[in-house]
Amino acid sequence: CVRFPIGVGALFSVNEVLRPQGAVGWLERGVASGLAGAVSTSLIMPLDVVQSKLMSQRAGRPHQYKGAWDCARQLLAEEGPRAFSAGYSVAL
Repeated sequence: CVRFPIGVGALFSVNEVLRPQGAVGWLERGVASGLAGAVSTSLIMPLDVVQSKLMSQRAGRPHQYKGAWDCARQLLAEEGPRAFSAGYSVAL
């Protein structure tokens, strides 16, 4: 639910900042779009990590996390800030 507005907002914002005024060629448009995609992925990746952790809990067993905020708090405390960038290089 939250992923789409964040991604589209980042894409449009970065694309507008990086795109030169006037005639835009394919190279400028490609560079601006690539950087916009990287920013969008950077903003969404922590949400995807938390979602994956929550969805990987086994049914029928006591859950390790009470919700998204609890999952994020535990990840930060146990694994540090780098835990939120797991799989970042693959996503790019």
